[in-house]
Amino acid sequence: NVQRYRLPLYAFDNTKQYALKALVQGKDSTLEGVVKIERSHYMEPAVGISADANMDPESVRFLTDYDFDTVARTIDRGAAGQSVTYVFATPLTCSKITFGTGLLSAFYLLKNGHIEYSTDGENWQRGDKFEKGVAVLRPSEPLKAVKVVIDGPNDEAVIAFQDLRIE
Repeated sequence: NVQRYRLPLYAFDNTKQYALKALVQGKDSTLEGVVKIERSHYMEPAVGISADANMDPESVRFLTDYDFDTVARTIDRGAAGQSVTYVFATPLTCSKITFGTGLLSAFYLLKNGHIEYSTDGENWQRGDKFEKGVAVLRPSEPLKAVKVVIDGPNDEAVIAFQDLRIE
């Protein structure tokens, strides 16, 4: 059974070395095992979600867990005008955001949709359409919010949304 924990290093300096010591104690004994440390290649800003797409309530939390092995999904094919909006706690400065949909097996991709972005959370600019389940945004200024907009029903039973990949 794998447990995942996050240890944010807010002032990460790649010229320094970091060490983590882990001791896991059970009820009756001390457990031994392997600790694997991976540095995320992506930014993981605090973000809130607003969705008028019919999301599976059990999976919505996976939209913002930054665990790329999990997905959130709708409970239907989606309808034109439905959306999932990500609102950042503070304006986000980044070079690229990749919006991925579907499972790794290439099922449940969003094939009929686009992205929108906002610098103030109120006024929206249209971005790229989804191609093969992926859309990319390369913002030139800090963003307050981004949105995935469904332009029409999907051709599969549900749509799966992956975590944002923010660089």
